[in-house]
Amino acid sequence: MAATPNGRLLLVTDQGNDQLAVVDTATDAVISHILVGVEPDAVAVSPNGKTALVANVDDDTVTPIDLTTLRAGHPIPVGSRPDAVAIGGPDGTTALVADLEGNAVTPVDLSTGPPGPRSPSAWSPKPWPSAPTAPPPWWPISAPTP
Repeated sequence: MAATPNGRLLLVTDQGNDQLAVVDTATDAVISHILVGVEPDAVAVSPNGKTALVANVDDDTVTPIDLTTLRAGHPIPVGSRPDAVAIGGPDGTTALVADLEGNAVTPVDLSTGPPGPRSPSAWSPKPWPSAPTAPPPWWPISAPTP
């Protein structure tokens, strides 16, 4: 789930229906259902609020969404089982996609579309859970040794 910077739209992944639900926060109404890839697991919004990127965990892609037209772009292949995404960079056009089974992070240039080279990471890169005082018992403290 992610909100646009102005708070007008809330984007919610719907894994069971392979879509992104778009909620107008002024009315709390779902104003659009956008078909994305298989089992959307995460969504992020660009700092300018014009683009969202959906990580589709079961087809190894991310789907860009034009938030002006509420239309999906062409899916972009990334690593194995993408399940987290963040958008940033100086101009807000760089996305980083965490690959659950690939133990890597894949950069995607949202202005041109193709993914960049994958960078190895610690085991199963994920965003840190919000506000824990200690990691959960199932959370790996460091990467497993080969």
